[in-house]
Amino acid sequence: MTCRAALSAFALVVGALFAGAALAITLAEHPARMELEPRLAALPSVPSSKRAAWMHVPLALLCFLDGVVA
Repeated sequence: MTCRAALSAFALVVGALFAGAALAITLAEHPARMELEPRLAALPSVPSSKRAAWMHVPLALLCFLDGVVA
């Protein structure tokens, strides 16, 4: 496997991880919050958003940088 092919495969894997995390939030977490009353729906969002940022930001940066290099 060439270096370019390895970088392309890595970009694909990282992009799939990012998309999977985004789908989990969109399909599971967000609808669950919408079932709560508005005051309660906003409360768990802050800790959850902080945890998601630690996952989404590095994945997005890795995918972008790897895509540029590949």
